Amino acid sequence: MSETAQAARPLVYDTCGIMPTPEVMGHWFRIISQNEAYLRVFWRGFAHWAELDKAAYFDLFDRLGHKRAVEELCERIATRRTTGVDAFVEVMDENGIGTMVLQNGHYKGALGVDPVPYEYYTEIAQRHPGRFTLLAGIDPTLGAQGVRNLDRCINELGYAGMFVVPFFHRTHAFDECWQPLFKRCEELGAPVWLHSTANWNPEMPYDSSNPGVVDKIAIRYPKLKIMAGHAGWPWVAEMATVAWRHPNVYIEVSAFRPRNMTDPGYGWNPLLYFGKGPLADKIMFGSTWHLLNMPLKALFQEVRDLPIPPHLAEKWIGTNAARLFAKA
Repeated sequence: MSETAQAARPLVYDTCGIMPTPEVMGHWFRIISQNEAYLRVFWRGFAHWAELDKAAYFDLFDRLGHKRAVEELCERIATRRTTGVDAFVEVMDENGIGTMVLQNGHYKGALGVDPVPYEYYTEIAQRHPGRFTLLAGIDPTLGAQGVRNLDRCINELGYAGMFVVPFFHRTHAFDECWQPLFKRCEELGAPVWLHSTANWNPEMPYDSSNPGVVDKIAIRYPKLKIMAGHAGWPWVAEMATVAWRHPNVYIEVSAFRPRNMTDPGYGWNPLLYFGKGPLADKIMFGSTWHLLNMPLKALFQEVRDLPIPPHLAEKWIGTNAARLFAKA
């Protein structure tokens, strides 16, 4: 892309994207498919990537059972709609995305799924400077080795921070196994993207990383920069309060269509209200486009179409995240 085109590119900083290569998509589905509830709740996204309609998707489970259906779907998802890195950067250009956050989850200890190597994402980021911000998933059960892995990612491999989804590790976000990692991120000035919404795994408490837990972590580590992933829904008012209380807690909105945030009863009014005032510089949007199945440009246009001033929308989809990661 020419320097003129780069200068004209809107500053959209997507805080929750994915690289749709076969390796990444296959890994993503193997992780999330460990729980049958996720296959049911988020079937539209999985069926889209597998090129199946609703009837054909659920028929796989009826005919093959869970394990064999997952293998079939994994094969389809990793091959049907995936693309190469360079081709996806062109898609980002076409959709006005300046930078995208890529999250590399590691769940071998809890789920037995081999991770995508840290170096895989480093190579992507190095090939396209400035286009990708990397967050490292760390297995919290590894103890001191986990801290060393975190140090290596941030100090040697170009990662900006850490990515935490506690229920995938079958842990609570305030469990002691996470404390050395949170402490090290605080020392390094590295942001932590922390899953803060409800989870759909009936084997785990649904509130294991809710806004109250985020609050406790922020109290213990007052200098730790926390991105409350998925905005704490359905506890949006509580999440807004926690972000207001703590200077280093930010609200990351993803996995929800922006246009639906104005619907009565959906629970987003506190964010829209306080986001115009005390939280104006603390809200940022991620696309999670691989689940919502819509063009990136259209998704971020829905943010611009919210009943908020235009300058505020630009903060939420670009400036706030750029400022946060510039300090990392």
